[in-house]
Amino acid sequence: MYPDSLLTIELGTRCNNRCSFCPQHHLRCVASTGRSNGVGGGAGETGDLSTSAVVRRLEDGRNQGFSRIAFTGGEPTVRLDLARLVRAAAGLGYAEIGITTNGRMFAAGDLAAELVEAGLNRISFSLHGPEPIHDSLSGVAGAYRQLEAGMASVRATAAGTARELQLHSVTLLLPQNVDLVREAVRLAAGMGACIHILQPFIASRPNLHVAADYHLSIRTLARAVAQAGLVATRHSTRVKPYNIPYCELEDLSGLELQPYRLATFRRQEGDLHDLSAFGQRQFYRVDRCPTCPTPCPGYRIEQFPREKMADAIVEAVTDWRTRGIAVPGLDLLDEPDLARCLARMVEAGFDVVPVSGGRMWCAPARYVRALAQAGIREVVHVLRTEWDGTGWDGKPVAEPEPGNEDATLHLAQLLADAGIRSRLLVAVPDLPEFPYPLDLPLPFTDVVVAVPIGWRGVVSPSRGTRHSNGSASGRNGRGTNGGNGGNRGGTAGLLNSVGPAALNAAETLSRHIRVELATFDALRVLDSSGLHWQKAFSARFGSTDWSARMVSHRFSTREYAFLFWSNLFFLY
Repeated sequence: MYPDSLLTIELGTRCNNRCSFCPQHHLRCVASTGRSNGVGGGAGETGDLSTSAVVRRLEDGRNQGFSRIAFTGGEPTVRLDLARLVRAAAGLGYAEIGITTNGRMFAAGDLAAELVEAGLNRISFSLHGPEPIHDSLSGVAGAYRQLEAGMASVRATAAGTARELQLHSVTLLLPQNVDLVREAVRLAAGMGACIHILQPFIASRPNLHVAADYHLSIRTLARAVAQAGLVATRHSTRVKPYNIPYCELEDLSGLELQPYRLATFRRQEGDLHDLSAFGQRQFYRVDRCPTCPTPCPGYRIEQFPREKMADAIVEAVTDWRTRGIAVPGLDLLDEPDLARCLARMVEAGFDVVPVSGGRMWCAPARYVRALAQAGIREVVHVLRTEWDGTGWDGKPVAEPEPGNEDATLHLAQLLADAGIRSRLLVAVPDLPEFPYPLDLPLPFTDVVVAVPIGWRGVVSPSRGTRHSNGSASGRNGRGTNGGNGGNRGGTAGLLNSVGPAALNAAETLSRHIRVELATFDALRVLDSSGLHWQKAFSARFGSTDWSARMVSHRFSTREYAFLFWSNLFFLY
C-alpha cells in the first residue's frame, strides 16, 4: 500500500507543443483537439489510451492504496474526456488529482471551470523563461501568451469557487535559459505558482543526438537552484528540484524535496509495475548514497562524469582474454574522453572495434575524429529500424521507436571518407525492414546477421517476461503473414513469421555485399526456433562466433537500453 506515493498515468502521446528537447519527441503528433479555441493543432494519429483503459488504471491505483494521481502525456488537455477522467478519479477517492500541462488550452473556453468542478486540485504548468525563450523552447510562437492567459483563467476560476486549487510551475534548466531562471521563477509566481519545479534535461535514445546542446553540469544546475531559491523566498514560494542530487546543493532549507516515491503507468503498460523498479535504470549511485538521509535516487546516468565512465570501460576491458574486441556502450562519451578511452585500449594491445548505433552524445564528425585519433580501423554499426510499438493484434505493447537507418548510413559514409571500415550488424527481424540503397555503393564491408533471443520485448514465454511485438515481416512490425502467432509464440512466433522474408532479404543483399551470421552461443541459449533459423542462415552464408570478442561492461547492459543506441538489444 502506498498512501503517500504519487501515481502518474501517461494518457497518450499527443501534444500541441514541439519542444526540441523532448525525450519522446518521436511520439508527439499535433492533435485535433475538438476545441475551437485556436490553440490546438491539426489532425494526427492519437496513440491515446481509451477512456475505459484510463479508468481501469485509476481503479488499479486505488486498489493498491494510492491516494494521489497525476495525468501526464503528451498533453492531457487535448483530450475531450479529461473532465470525465478527473471526475472518475474523484469518485474513486483520490485526494489529490493533478495534471502536468503546457497550459495553452486554458487560454479560451471554460476548460478551467470544467476541470475544477470535476475535482482537479493541482496543475503543474511548464514555464521555461520569459516570452521569447519560452516560445523558442516550446517550438510554438505565442505559447507564452497562451500560457499566461490560460493561468489567468485558472486563477479566476479558483477565486470564484471554494474548491482548493494549487499551481506548480515546471522549468527545465537548459543552457538556453539557465541564466534566466530567476526571471522564470518571478514570472511563475506571478501566474500563481506556489512551488517551482526545476529539473535538468532528460536524455533518451530519440534525443541523444541533441543531448550535448541541452546538457548542464551538476555545478551549474546547483547554482541555478540556489538563485531560484532566493527569488522564491521573496515571493513566499518554494523551489522543488527534480533529478538533481541533494548533496550537490548548497542549502536545502526552503526547498521542497521530491520524495521519489512514484509509480507510473505508461501508455502501453497494462499492469502497474513494482515500485522497487523505480530509479534502477536511469540513475547511478555513488559511495555516499547509502548513508545519505535524503530521499534521492542518485545521479541520472547522463550526469555521470565522462572521465570516470571512460575509466570504468577501460577497466572492464583490461582482463579480456581476446585481443580482438568489439566494444559497445560508448554512446555518452564526448570526443576527448572517447579518444582517450580507445587509445588506452589500443596501447594495452587490443585490436579495438567500437560498436555504434549511429547516434551518440558527440556529433558524428567529432566521433569520427576521435576514432581516427585513436587509430581505430573498423566500426560495427547496430541497426534498429523504425517500429510503431504494436503487437500482432494491432494493440500497443511497447513504446514506438524511431529507427537509426539514416544516421547509420551517414556515419558509415563519414567513416569511409576517413578510411575507417564499417560493418553492419542486423537482427533478423530488422533485415526486411531496412530499405538498403542498393543503387548506391554501400559504405559497409559486409552485413552481419544475428538471430535474436529477444527483440524489443519479444521473448520466449518460458522466460516469464511480457511479450511484445509479434510478426515483423512488414514495415513497423505488421507481418506479411497476417501477424499469425507472433505474440502467442514469443520469440519463436516472431522468428517463424519473419524468418523467410529475412532470409530473402539476406539473399538479395548477398548479391551486392558479403553477408555472414554472427553467433553468440556462449552468451545466451536459443530456443528451437532460434536454432532453426541460426542453422538456416549459417548454412547459406557461413558464421562466426562473436561471443568472446563482444565486450560487456556496466554501460553496455540492458539496464541502460533506454538511452544507448549501441546496446545489443537482441542478446536478451
